[in-house]
Amino acid sequence: MKTVLSIISAILSLAGSSFIIFMYLRFKDIRSFPFKLLTYLSTADLFAAISHFVPSCFLSAVMQEFFFTASFFWVLVISLHSYIFVVKRLKAATKYEIFYHLGSWGIPLLFTLICIFYDAFGPTDSPWCWIDSEFVALRWLLFYIPLIMIMIILCYFTFQITRVLKAKGQDIKLDSTSSNLDKQAASLTIYVIAFVIVRTPSVITRTMGLFTSDNIILSFLSHLHALCSPLQGFVNSLLVLSNPRVRQHVFNKQVRIATQSQRLNPLQIANVSYSITAPPQFVGMGHSTPSDQLTLRIVTFNGGKAPIQREDVLNLVGSDPNHILVLGFQEMEQSLEEIVSYIPQHWGMRIVGSEQLWGIKMVVLVENSLINHVSDVSTDKVSTGKANNLLGNKGAVGVSLKVYSGTLAFVCCHLAARPERNNQRFENIGRIFKCLNLNSNTGVRGVPLDTKFDCLFVLGDLNFRVNVPYDQAVQYANTNAFGALLANDQLKLAIDRNQALTSFEESCITFKPTYKHEVSHGESTQRKYFNKDNQSPSYTDRVLFSQIRNVQIVQREYSSITMPTSDHNAVAFDCDVGVLCPATKSLHYPCLADIQNVGFNEPIVCSGVPNIALEFIADFILKRASTPSKLTSCPSWSNDEMPRVVINGMTPYLLAAKSITVVVRDTNAAVGENAILGTASIPMLECCKKARLGSRGQLIEFSIPVMNAGVAVGMLRISVSLYFFRETSSLNAPQMQANMNLSPQLKRLSSRL
Repeated sequence: MKTVLSIISAILSLAGSSFIIFMYLRFKDIRSFPFKLLTYLSTADLFAAISHFVPSCFLSAVMQEFFFTASFFWVLVISLHSYIFVVKRLKAATKYEIFYHLGSWGIPLLFTLICIFYDAFGPTDSPWCWIDSEFVALRWLLFYIPLIMIMIILCYFTFQITRVLKAKGQDIKLDSTSSNLDKQAASLTIYVIAFVIVRTPSVITRTMGLFTSDNIILSFLSHLHALCSPLQGFVNSLLVLSNPRVRQHVFNKQVRIATQSQRLNPLQIANVSYSITAPPQFVGMGHSTPSDQLTLRIVTFNGGKAPIQREDVLNLVGSDPNHILVLGFQEMEQSLEEIVSYIPQHWGMRIVGSEQLWGIKMVVLVENSLINHVSDVSTDKVSTGKANNLLGNKGAVGVSLKVYSGTLAFVCCHLAARPERNNQRFENIGRIFKCLNLNSNTGVRGVPLDTKFDCLFVLGDLNFRVNVPYDQAVQYANTNAFGALLANDQLKLAIDRNQALTSFEESCITFKPTYKHEVSHGESTQRKYFNKDNQSPSYTDRVLFSQIRNVQIVQREYSSITMPTSDHNAVAFDCDVGVLCPATKSLHYPCLADIQNVGFNEPIVCSGVPNIALEFIADFILKRASTPSKLTSCPSWSNDEMPRVVINGMTPYLLAAKSITVVVRDTNAAVGENAILGTASIPMLECCKKARLGSRGQLIEFSIPVMNAGVAVGMLRISVSLYFFRETSSLNAPQMQANMNLSPQLKRLSSRL
């Protein structure tokens, strides 16, 4: 009976492991690094299953020892990778791959060679060949003790990963193919848990064998051991199959193309409409009443390393709950967990993302009613402090997320201090925008933050000062002459001169400078300014925003909050956010984007003479398209040189909520941040409004800024038209790019052209 159970289990594991390896090799879109690690594990499980069918007892025993032990160590590697990525926040965890291989194959090889040296392989009391029962010590030393130690380590790693995710308000989900790197790493924990469950019977069986001779108990455990021991590959395949993207490939659930009888009237596409798809408080483009919007409150506060009390937090968060609450801190020594605990519980807020760098901390909370519509959360941090940017006394932390169809990012900064360090602040901003690695739909590493998200918020102690003498600045502040102060504000001047944060807006400031006040512990709102080295009262604490696309921001209030325990006042920005939310439609059409009349109106800002090429990228483009290179700083391209961008099947309603990112590259530069000269964003809304089914839509002209690290470096002119295909459409073959990796629908269409 044990033999039958073992054979059945081995066959299932053989099939499951083969399935995982096939999916990795066959489909490029699921080849994330965590899935690669899972494939290595499946390779070990595959040959471990094959060992049950090898006729040579010696060879079968060698394969059993080597590949089963390798499977143990690959599970340990998977858990270690998740721990490094999620808990230790080391984004370069993939660089350890060579060491993963050395450990996971090298140690099992050493164990196997030791067994061969002692001639320990042979028949056993189990239904397979392995280490002979005479060598019990070797069994424990080279198999069970390493297995038990690995299981203990796995439990510790899993506990730590779960703790960190819980602190962020996240759960472990099976999504190893996600574009979100944290989700990829965290999802591997499920496979670790499955391994512990599958391997527990074998450990119990061998352990009980040392302490009891009860034949009934041992017989039951040995049968359970025979069933579970080879089963790992099959269990992993079931977990992989639960991934939606994998299921789509397996069951060929391609996006449907409308039949002739189902097609929309072209006028319906020309008049794209938007509506609410979920909760009534969520608004789409076109609505304007605040009650229909998502409410957002963003607060920044430099605590000056002083403790913050419950009453202080209640002042920061306001009297009424919001759909999204963002709290950013600088020089804050208290934990975010303690601060969040002061928020009223009846508000029903949950943490979706948090990050910290020394005293720079930020947490993003959302209402419980919205939590199921928030996805793709990512966090990161960048230091710009002393010792050539190594120390985190200055820098930034970031959190990005997707709410329905809109992507939002929040960056909390603490920039270089002192009035005379304006250029250093510009450098800080440039480094933050280039190095802060928050996920988006571009899928390209090294792309600055400028155009990665629908809306980007920058908050914090930016440390920009007012270029007015101290006594005069105090007089202006005390008489509410805010215009005179802002006319000499370094940040306002930098934006006007295209030196920093050029694409950002700020609400009208109607409050006194937030720094530098005398510190007190009273309740008075009349605080005196403190003369520190003749540094004038300034608006160091700010909240700015950049609306890239698909998001409407209705500003409600921009105010300061008196915080007597710090030399800074806090600043709060309240607004309503309307994310473009297309109405749900079931009809999907393959689409072609025709790009023409592309060039720069003036030379792009860069060093030397670049060799410029444009790359068009988005999560809905089947293959990245690029232009030929031009050895000039003010290039233009003929229509024949422009690629036609093939868009996977989707509704015009969905496409209208998206955009195409244009990456301007210097092909002469080495791969890295210097190779990207800037990015621009082409909104699809206007193109979809002028689109038609079965014929070319109207050509829409754009003049869009090219941004790099918060500064405009050029102006790109470009024209785009869309062609939504009918299934029976007849077009000339050159209009479809034969060398692209087309979806099955587009392949069928192109074959008819």
